[in-house]
Formats: sequence, C-alpha cells, structure tokens
Amino acid sequence: MDGYRLKSLITQRGKSITEVLTELKSKHNMVISRTAFYRKMKGINEFDRSEILALTKILKLSDDEMLEIFFK
Repeated sequence: MDGYRLKSLITQRGKSITEVLTELKSKHNMVISRTAFYRKMKGINEFDRSEILALTKILKLSDDEMLEIFFK
C-alpha cells in the first residue's frame, strides 16, 4: 500500500479525503470513517476489493496506478 501516492493522486484529481469519502457513500453505498480511511492509507488495515474498485473509479486511476498504489 502506497498511501503517499494515493493521497497525492487524490490531490492531483482536485479532491479532498472528505470528498472521496462522500462519493464512496453516495455513489457506491460504502461508508468508511475518516479514521478508518487514514488507517488503510497507512497500511495498518487493508482496503478490500470493492473499496479498491470504487476508489479506482472515483479517482479515474489507470490499471498501472491502481497496482502501484494498492499492491506495492
């Protein structure tokens, strides 16, 4: 998990963590607390498959970007 890269891409896409969490809830019916999201970005916990796919769509990640971030 490359949390720094994920945070960087969120910023590059013009979004905030709060906006990403709101989109996860509204568009993908996934509720992740801000604390849980940061724990996952730090590698303390893992993003599950459905969360990875949803984040890939929200952030419009390429396959290479997705692999670099979540499977490093």
